[in-house]
Amino acid sequence: MLSLSEKKIILRVLMDERKRLFSKHRGKTLDLAISSISQMILNEERNPGKHYDSSLDFSTRKKGIKIDYDPMV
Repeated sequence: MLSLSEKKIILRVLMDERKRLFSKHRGKTLDLAISSISQMILNEERNPGKHYDSSLDFSTRKKGIKIDYDPMV
């Protein structure tokens, strides 16, 4: 998962690529990527406290013990 600053850097690079006159990456796919990352940044800025750690901690796992995984925690 990327941090907010990393997403902003990627968005800046993609927007610069869209402005290049002879870019071979211009088109619908680039525009879709820019709009998707822009929306992700906007959502993250509006809802800053709604992240969750998507990594699993296997250090507490013992044989025969079931760990409930709730991604919304």
